Amino acid sequence: MGIMTSKYTVSLLLLLAAFAPMVHSRPIYIDPSLQKNCRGMTYSIVSRSCSGSNGPAYKSFASVSGKLRPGDVVFFRAGIYTSPIVIRSNGSSPQHLRLQAYSAEPVVINLSGAASSASGIDVSGHRYVDISGLSVTNAPLYGFNAQNADNISLSNCEVSFSKNGGVIAVSSSHIYISGCRVHHNNQGGRSSMMEAVSLQNVDTFLVANSQVFQNGKEGIDSKYGSINGLITGNLSFQNAATNIYLDGTSNITVSRNVAYDVSSADKPGIGIGVESTYNTAKHPIANLEIADNIVYGNGAGITFWIEKGGLSWATISNVRIEYNTIADNVLNNWGGVVLSDGTQSNYGLGNVIQNNIFWNNTLNGGAEAIRDDAQVCSRFLVKGNFFQRGEPSATFGTDYVISSDNPFTAEAIHDYHLAKSSPARGAGIPDAHVLVDFDGRVRSTSRTDIGAYENPAD
Repeated sequence: MGIMTSKYTVSLLLLLAAFAPMVHSRPIYIDPSLQKNCRGMTYSIVSRSCSGSNGPAYKSFASVSGKLRPGDVVFFRAGIYTSPIVIRSNGSSPQHLRLQAYSAEPVVINLSGAASSASGIDVSGHRYVDISGLSVTNAPLYGFNAQNADNISLSNCEVSFSKNGGVIAVSSSHIYISGCRVHHNNQGGRSSMMEAVSLQNVDTFLVANSQVFQNGKEGIDSKYGSINGLITGNLSFQNAATNIYLDGTSNITVSRNVAYDVSSADKPGIGIGVESTYNTAKHPIANLEIADNIVYGNGAGITFWIEKGGLSWATISNVRIEYNTIADNVLNNWGGVVLSDGTQSNYGLGNVIQNNIFWNNTLNGGAEAIRDDAQVCSRFLVKGNFFQRGEPSATFGTDYVISSDNPFTAEAIHDYHLAKSSPARGAGIPDAHVLVDFDGRVRSTSRTDIGAYENPAD
């Protein structure tokens, strides 16, 4: 992963700290095939019985969850687990508590018969816990639940078919989610609680290199006071609501994601909003960097939405929409970037739309490359963008490029790299906020390309 902004650097350092080397490590095994618990050091990895010397082993995690100490490594052997994994111990800063699948074996926590209050994995109230390689399905509440938790990582996981949200963190800090597949959650539909990946009132988080798809509500949602977050390298697609949603959240970077093919025509690929009904602490939107993303196949590319215009606290400021490729969003008659609600007073200083490609977003009547239903585009600095000739826009801003030449290598298969002769090449305005492109390639400081990709010099 390349370094794009200072927030990248901070978040990556924090992530590395979350996986700090263990000073003490005690292996413990959980094996559902055992007839009895293996006391002492009698477990055999090879025979999966109490006839060896590899360490202690238990039939269920519940048998040992309250006995764990910092530095312990709990290995789950292959099998179907029908009881929730509830953490009852803490790790420490130098000695995290780790739970992981043994040698990448398939470990499935299937709660189809569990009580309605059960989450697949619950780390609520605990600290310094790393979980890797586990799968959760059919959770009656949430797949993964972290409330009032700190320094928690979830990696290489699969979370599916939860009745409510898939992976949630509430009133927590230092939450790191990476390499996960989160799909078919929110089986309860739009009325279910939370979203596929929900971060509510979380200070410092990472959602990276994950696939979030075909869920019954929003895909990735940072909301209601979450701050200092990085959402990067994800595929968020075919969700029933907005693929990536930012609601009452601040100091967030959303970069190098693909947000596509939302399953509801009235939803965008990326949404920026200030709700008021559930945002009871009145958190505004501030300091967002939305850069190097590819957004296609949605009702709109990126939308701005304020639930109740005119509220003095419901403001959107310092939001930078830069170097995105926003194309083929024609499920509705909205367009590329849509300023849908609010008043002039709701939009503060520092909002920028720069170096983006707007292409084929206006197939339906009324759609515009930049659509300004709220009449607030004067509150945005719009410059250096690429527009398709003939497509209407509420504003083209300054230093723009308009062309009828398709800028892409292979739009039909959603390969949005720039063609060799693309008029978007070398036509952008260099920007110190964004130093690398979608592929991690360093951007030119003199003749930068427009859109998510910076092509190498020919």
